[in-house]
Amino acid sequence: MDPLGQVTTFEYDPFDRQVKIIARVVQRPSWSTMSSATCCV
Repeated sequence: MDPLGQVTTFEYDPFDRQVKIIARVVQRPSWSTMSSATCCV
């Protein structure tokens, strides 16, 4: 199973916004810093 596939699935979950943010972090390490701050907040 491809990890990217699971990330895409989570990204399609409108109920879990935090999960969506984490999914974006996995796809884009550049946003890891900004996303981390958002998750903490």
